[in-house]
Amino acid sequence: SKQEEIDVVQAEYEAYKVLEAQQYEAMKLRIQYMYEKDSMELVSVIFGAKNLSELINRADFAKEVSDYDDEKLAEYEETTRKVEETKLQLEAEQEILLEIQHDQLIYKEELDEKISSAKKKATNFEKELASAQAKATEYRNTIKEQNAKIAKLEEEARRAAEEAARKEAEKNASSGGGSSS
Repeated sequence: SKQEEIDVVQAEYEAYKVLEAQQYEAMKLRIQYMYEKDSMELVSVIFGAKNLSELINRADFAKEVSDYDDEKLAEYEETTRKVEETKLQLEAEQEILLEIQHDQLIYKEELDEKISSAKKKATNFEKELASAQAKATEYRNTIKEQNAKIAKLEEEARRAAEEAARKEAEKNASSGGGSSS
């Protein structure tokens, strides 16, 4: 939106510059005409009047020409002032745009840094998660191995108990069978 404001002020500035150039050329032609026609001719026209009424008319005409010249000079000065004002406004708007662009660049850099940091955290989290999953798998395998050892020991203990019970039973059977005979 700031660029659009600058474009509007730029268009105004260019229009005023064109107007200023046109008015300058018109003033230049007017001054050239006045010098070529010699200012003494104007005096002789006024003083060459045959009567008071003609003198007043010629003086009024000379005043109108002078007033017209003054008006055109004032318009030119006003246009020149507007050119300078719009130029200053344009420069101020462009400076504001540069500040905005600088601020946006800083914000983008901060945002990029935060994104990079978040990506690193996500990568680290993924690595930690993979490590934890590997440890969990390792613990499950260890538990399976331990359970298998426990089951084997229990099986050996049960067999040993059965063997001991069988031996005890044989011993009892042999010691009990010998006393009855």
